Amino acid sequence: MTVGLLIIDCLCGCGQSLKEKRRFINSLFARLKKEFNVSVLEMDYQDLWQRSKLAICFVNNSNDASLKTKSNLLKFLENYPYLTILDHQYHRLY
Repeated sequence: MTVGLLIIDCLCGCGQSLKEKRRFINSLFARLKKEFNVSVLEMDYQDLWQRSKLAICFVNNSNDASLKTKSNLLKFLENYPYLTILDHQYHRLY
């Protein structure tokens, strides 16, 4: 069993207020949970409407499966409208 943690630092070009950002982030979280069965958290920049740092945690049977999940998540996020990835980090926790 492998636990993976993907931390994404990103720009949200979704609007001009925290309320619009929150709506955008909640929609993104719902899509990620539905598509990939992951846990998601906004861990930083909650007070900035144009920026966000996300933590995405997932469990797989093997390290290869975790790396594939990470790759699929990054591909999904890179193609997500109004989202620009600035940096990402991957940690294998277990």
